[in-house]
Formats: sequence, structure tokens, C-alpha cells
Amino acid sequence: MIFKLLLATGLLMSPGPAGTARARSGVAITGARVEWHGEIDPRAEHLLVHATNGVITPIPWTQVRHLQFDVPPVAAAPRRDPDTSVGPLPDPWRVFDLGDVGPAGRCTLRGDRFTLTGGGERIWSEKPDAFLLVARPLHGDCEITARIVDSNARSVGVMLRETTRTNALMTALASDRGTKIIFRTRRDAEFRQNSGHEGDWHDEEHPGPPCWLKLRRIGHDVGAYLSPDDGVNWDQIYYGRAALGSNLVAGLFLVAGGREPKSATVDHVTVAEFDARHPAPGLDERFVAVVLRDGSVISGQLRGLRDGDLRLVRAGQPLMIPVHRVCRILFQHFAEPDGGDLLPPVPGVLVRRGEFMPGELVTLERNRIKLSSVVLGLRHYEGGRDARALVLRPLPRVTATWQIHTRDGCRWTANTAQFSTAGITLPRSSDGPVAVAWEDVSRLVQR
Repeated sequence: MIFKLLLATGLLMSPGPAGTARARSGVAITGARVEWHGEIDPRAEHLLVHATNGVITPIPWTQVRHLQFDVPPVAAAPRRDPDTSVGPLPDPWRVFDLGDVGPAGRCTLRGDRFTLTGGGERIWSEKPDAFLLVARPLHGDCEITARIVDSNARSVGVMLRETTRTNALMTALASDRGTKIIFRTRRDAEFRQNSGHEGDWHDEEHPGPPCWLKLRRIGHDVGAYLSPDDGVNWDQIYYGRAALGSNLVAGLFLVAGGREPKSATVDHVTVAEFDARHPAPGLDERFVAVVLRDGSVISGQLRGLRDGDLRLVRAGQPLMIPVHRVCRILFQHFAEPDGGDLLPPVPGVLVRRGEFMPGELVTLERNRIKLSSVVLGLRHYEGGRDARALVLRPLPRVTATWQIHTRDGCRWTANTAQFSTAGITLPRSSDGPVAVAWEDVSRLVQR
């Protein structure tokens, strides 16, 4: 099993005493993003990291900033020795000149750093595409992540695309002209004819590069995410329909802005395919995420709102939460477990097409919402189909020291945490202590 570990910046690690590896193998990453493979062994006072070379390092819990389990198996860009000559891309990566780009494009790899050079001036137009694509095949639910290091091209970013034809359906996220982040999709021919647009689009001001970009496809939906500085904390740029086929090509693209070749440097490129063992992040269609005032998020099957309590079924057991503790109910996946800044601090419903409809909740029966709007009167929505989220009240800023994310979609918050070889216990004043076994933990964050 793969894990990622982010430590306090500047921590110096030295070999510790020998011990017995108990937990899960994977990748550990320090604040300086040094990577190695090994196993971890949680103890009461520290975390033992067992490297494959036999070195065992104790890390105090006070130095752990981010620990993530169940990272899906990735087909990362294979590394090349930085001291050797730069060579062509290894399988299954390929370089494609799509359309009329001028001189042939090229891409090389040194270490984990791609250097793309190519021409072309179109990516989202009625005319055929014209740009450089560096990609590999993917299937089903998947994602691609990359850090844009530098560029003198007009646009450089990540792309999911059905084929390498110049009019193929696609979704793309890029740093554009060093001043903004752009998101583009090309939808089917019927949509383009009826709307007069190639597809969905979104622009967001952002100086850069450098910046981290991520595209994730789950079913017929696509999420686009930006991390300005660390590749750990992500902001959602877009989430919506992009009906791509099961078989895709995923990779990097560069639009020079003309026929004269331009260049860009990209590193930390990974692609992942999700499966039953490593499912795509998000909510099962039968479940909702209930966001509490303290920042905790509880996942369960929604039964409705009665007698001042929100009623869920969690792990087969009924659970009643006083509604005055509930800020939000999420029916679909968001970049942040609590919905983040995409949801405003006023009561209402975020509908499927991205608009927010303000109003007061009248009734909630399972996923059926009745909302009273001053402008529109009584409105009915079905969570998951019509509504992405229901907002009941503003969400206070989360100040808890520890956040524990579990496999079933929950996030528990507390200012103190007690660790053991069996798991984590969080003392909570609102509803008593919460004990989480290590096998149920998906992510741990210390602020």
C-alpha cells in the first residue's frame, strides 16, 4: 500500500534504532520533497519509518504535517538519471503534433522533468486543433497531476482526451500567458451546434508558473484543481459533465501561440487509474457528507430531518445529529471535504449547473429538499441529481490542530490527538472521544 508523508520544513532525519515493521509500504516525502520507499510503524510518541535499505527513522508526531494512505497506484513518468544524456520518452509515452504546428515538436526527459518544445496556436476553436501533445493511454476513472515549472509558450498544462484526432472531445487545464489558469472542454457535436460554443470554460487569474495542476475523471464528470505552491492543498477550479469515452489519452500539452516553437518545463508528472481497491475520491451516490460547525465531516445515508435532528445511517447504525450543529450537506464530491469556498455563507442550494439558489430549508426527506425562496417561492430539488449541496448556515473557520480523514469519507477534527499502535483517539467536547483504527485512516493532517 502506498502512503505519502509530509514533514515540517527543514527537519533533519537520522537513522533510529532497529524495530519491527508493522504497517504499510509506500513513499514518504519530507518538507523538501525527498522521496523514498519503505514502511511505517505508528507508536504512541512517534512514527517509525522503515526504509528499504534497512534504515529506521523515528519521527515525532509533532513533526508530521500530512500523512496520506491509499494513494492509487500511479504510472508516473519514469525517471532518468539527471547525470546521463537526455533521451526520448520511455513507453507508453508518445509525442504528437496535432494539426498544423510548423516544425515538428519534441519532448525529452531528464530526472523527472519533461521539456516540451513545439509550435501551434489552437486548442479550443471551431478550426482543427494545432498544438503539441505528450501523452499516454488511460482507461476508466483516472487523474493526471503535474507541476508547471516555467514556460515561454502561450499555454501549457494537462489534458484528458478521447483520441489524438484534431477535433476529439477533451478537457484541459493550463497556465495561460503566465497570468491566469484556463479550463476548457470540447463537448459533443450536438452541444456545440445548440450552444455555439466548443464546450465549458473557466478562467481564473493566477500569476505563474510555477503551479500544480490536476484533472480527475470520475464517471461522466471531470474535476479541475489548482495548487499554487505545494501539490498538497488544492483549490477546485471546475467540476461538471465531460462525457468522455472509457479509453483516453492523458498527458501534457503546449500551445506556442504560433508556428515558431516555444518551450516549457514540467515535473512531478503522475497519472493514476482508479479501481475497486483504490476507488476514485468522492461520495457513493447513496451517501451524503454532513459538515458540522467544528469542521468535522460525517458520511452516511441520509434519512431526513425530523424533530430538530438530522438522521443518518452510518456503518449500519442510526445516528442523530442536532441540526443546529450542521452547516452543510454535500451530495457530490468537492475538492475540499467540507465544500470549501465554492459554497457561500448563506442558506440555499448549489444546483447541478453551478448556480446558487438562496433560500430557507422547509423540509428534508431522504435526498428530497423543499426550499423557500423569497424570489422563486417554494422550490423542490433532489440531492445528487438536481442539487450538489445544501447550505444551512455559515461554516466557521476550522482552527482544530488535527484532522483525521477516514476511508468512509469522514473527517474528524480535534485540538489534541492520542496515538497508539492500534489507532488514533481524538478527545471531542461536542460528542465524546472518537477512536479510529489505523486501517480505517486515509489521511492525517496537522495544522
